[in-house]
Amino acid sequence: MFKYFITIFIILLTMFNTNAQVVNPVIDSTYKRQSIPEFIQKVKADFDINIFYNPGKIPTTSMLTIIPGETLIATLKINLEPLGLAATQDHRNNIFITATPDFIPDINTNTILSDSTNSKFSGQKLQTMQSYSSLNFEVGGKENHDGKKALLTGYINKEEDLTPVIGGTIQVEETGEVTTTDRDGIFRIELKPGRYTLDAQSMECEPRKVGVTIYSDGEIHFSLPGRMVLLDEVVIRSDQYHNVRSTKMGFEKLSVKSIREIPVVLGEKDIIKVAMLLPGVQSAGEGASGFNVRGSPADQNLFYISNIPVYNTSHLFGFFSAFNAEAISEFSLYKSVIPSQYGGRLASVFDITTHQGRNDKFKLTGGISPVSGQLMAEGPIQKSKSSYMLSARSTYSDWLLNMIKNPELQMSDASFSDVMANITTHINPNNELQLVGYYSHDKAIIASVTDHKYTNNGASLKWVHRFNGLHKVDVSFATGAYYFLEKNSELDIAAYKQDYNFRHSEARIVFAWHPFDNHTFTYGVNSILYQVSRGDLLPLNEQSFVQPNTFAPEKGLESGLFVNENWEINKYLAIDAGLRLNVYHVLGPGKVYTYLDNMPREIFTINDTMQFSNNEVIKHYTAPDYRIGIKFQPTKNISIKAGYNRLHQYLFLMSNTIAIAPTAMWKLCDYNIRPMTGDQYSLGVYTNLFHDALEFSVEGYYKTSANVVEYEDGASFYNTTIPETEIIQGTLESKGLEVMLKKPAGKVSGWINYTYSSATINGTDPYTGEFINFGSPYPANYDKPHALNLVVNYKPNRRVRISGNIVYNTGRPITLPTSVYYINGQPILNYSNRNEYRLPDYFRADMSVTIEGNLLSKKLAHGTFIFSIYNITGRKNAYSVYYKSQEGKIQGYKMSVFGSPIPSLTYNFKLGNYAN
Repeated sequence: MFKYFITIFIILLTMFNTNAQVVNPVIDSTYKRQSIPEFIQKVKADFDINIFYNPGKIPTTSMLTIIPGETLIATLKINLEPLGLAATQDHRNNIFITATPDFIPDINTNTILSDSTNSKFSGQKLQTMQSYSSLNFEVGGKENHDGKKALLTGYINKEEDLTPVIGGTIQVEETGEVTTTDRDGIFRIELKPGRYTLDAQSMECEPRKVGVTIYSDGEIHFSLPGRMVLLDEVVIRSDQYHNVRSTKMGFEKLSVKSIREIPVVLGEKDIIKVAMLLPGVQSAGEGASGFNVRGSPADQNLFYISNIPVYNTSHLFGFFSAFNAEAISEFSLYKSVIPSQYGGRLASVFDITTHQGRNDKFKLTGGISPVSGQLMAEGPIQKSKSSYMLSARSTYSDWLLNMIKNPELQMSDASFSDVMANITTHINPNNELQLVGYYSHDKAIIASVTDHKYTNNGASLKWVHRFNGLHKVDVSFATGAYYFLEKNSELDIAAYKQDYNFRHSEARIVFAWHPFDNHTFTYGVNSILYQVSRGDLLPLNEQSFVQPNTFAPEKGLESGLFVNENWEINKYLAIDAGLRLNVYHVLGPGKVYTYLDNMPREIFTINDTMQFSNNEVIKHYTAPDYRIGIKFQPTKNISIKAGYNRLHQYLFLMSNTIAIAPTAMWKLCDYNIRPMTGDQYSLGVYTNLFHDALEFSVEGYYKTSANVVEYEDGASFYNTTIPETEIIQGTLESKGLEVMLKKPAGKVSGWINYTYSSATINGTDPYTGEFINFGSPYPANYDKPHALNLVVNYKPNRRVRISGNIVYNTGRPITLPTSVYYINGQPILNYSNRNEYRLPDYFRADMSVTIEGNLLSKKLAHGTFIFSIYNITGRKNAYSVYYKSQEGKIQGYKMSVFGSPIPSLTYNFKLGNYAN
């Protein structure tokens, strides 16, 4: 079987890596009556051939001698020999015109030569692109030449895949001025009219010199060839913002490359779990779905994956992420000054970017862990123009369930899968199209009594157009849906089935305008249509006494108009400010109840009923959002930042469990349930130490939220048709301090952070007079005052990496029985105030060792083994505490999810050349 696989693979390699044939076209009579430079320009345009020469050696007045039917090389030879010049062609069809007949191009260089009209050669071997000016541009019009400085805007991309060159440097040789490219590969510089040479360099690319003749404002586009850097160590920084210089606060950005070695349970790389090692990010418990940011509930986080909204982010009830890490290039987490283009959540925005396929060659990678296998294929559709990426992951985890001692759980069945695809087309330097699709599916049968099926799916289409180097637009359309079906047969008389469907459809237009070096404007509009179907609650079988119930659908339209400005006032002061106007419409069809004023919302307090037809506006809410961040940088290596956010949220999760369950239902705000409003104030100090070897930050925050949804004791949302009778809208107050020390580079790298946080809820509704916990404030379910995370990566050599992390946090709050009393001989528990006690503190240490295969550049496949141990100390961390009545006594128990060390071995492979 293996030999057949190898044969197929070799055929694929042959298909995708066939070398181009030498091109020597025939010249016809249409090339007559031209000078040699004019002839060269026409040949390059007609046959897509690069020709390098020194214009000073070739006359521009004499006419070319053309013999129809001769080849290009022969024609050049006839016309160049009288001038003492020769033409040489290399294996890439580049033609070099030199004074040396035996000139030999360097065929071993990684440089891919591009169009040139002004080349300087010394010696008989072209070594690098640094030895000549490979491109020449004329910018602006001579008629517009007024002697004043002109603004030159340039766009640089990588030749291999046309992605932007980020953080590249451009130096003007004649003046010494230096500028850099931004995240879109764009640079801007003001120069007096004249002739200049630009030296463009990047860590990832070969350098290139570009000749520019400037008359007035204008722009240029060019590419840099890729290269492999052979160093003892290469550090790739994914966070393009600088710890000190950026105006961003509460912002974290990581690439998948930077977290691959962090130990995770059963070897499954999980970006959500890695995010929980960052300051201010916690979860309700081990294996829990979702996470809590700065003392906010999990439903206040917004997830996008390449503009696709995702409403359930986990597989297998929270044990694994629903995103295949190999198909993701990076993720950004905003938890303080959230950009104004995002709306609808109070706590954070989690923006994930899918991997974009290679534009030059086919590549196949994969991996096998104890619970799943995954593959990712990528390559060009049209070389240097369009590419694809396709990833798939599936599980074979049932063998783990068979190892559980409980015979009921051995009868369980669990599986998951996910697929992601990305097709990107670079139409031209100013236009790009991207189509992304995402699908995930879970199925779980627990102890043969509960059957869950849930699915995420979505797609997005994005068009990016650059009007010029100063202005661009990003237009996108996206849709995402979440569906689940639950069947429960635990009790025959109460057996039921219920389905649920939530859909988010969004259109967004975002303009970015950079009129000056120190000003960037972002503005636009977006609109989201929410559609909710709670389906039907039906009896599962004939023995069930469950009464059938049909729930009314919901519909809401959330729109926003936004503008954001980043203004670097001077080298000491910068401002990032944004304004967003939100308009939310509750749409029909629907039945709405009104209640007696200042009375609890109960069935007996209903005083009227209103009916609304399809798409009729039931109610609308309008409110502005504000964002402002200020940075003061008194010195090069220290800055002080302050920020303020006001945000609104128009949907929430109906769930009275500690962790988010797959059956938790998203509910829209409506006529009776008010939108949530949040305010956050933050202040921080940031510094880099020892020549940027260490990054240190300390940031404090204070947050308040109004109309936060809390649930009455004993609330159940699975059979009620009037949700507002089960909830109370109170207030949330949270505050905290986050301290972070990071070492981003070196043989030893990593970070340590400490977070103090407090989240307190006041469950009193000022509109209805209802209250929870006797009207007294209580800690939120996810309140964990102290948290400490340590991540260390050690790389003794190029093939071995050792990683470890330590996690500590305070136990979460819990409500416990404090006494027991008897009625007719039956024991009845009396409980404490809500969340009055806490679980034991949580502690976990993990370790992993990564061993690369040999690093030979030419071999069929490259493999990597990762051995990891999760919970290396075997600590039995309590997930929950529960009580049972046994022989007339109440006995308490602690439940642990992972109560022993979990070893795992993962194998990842990559087919093809290692460097690429």
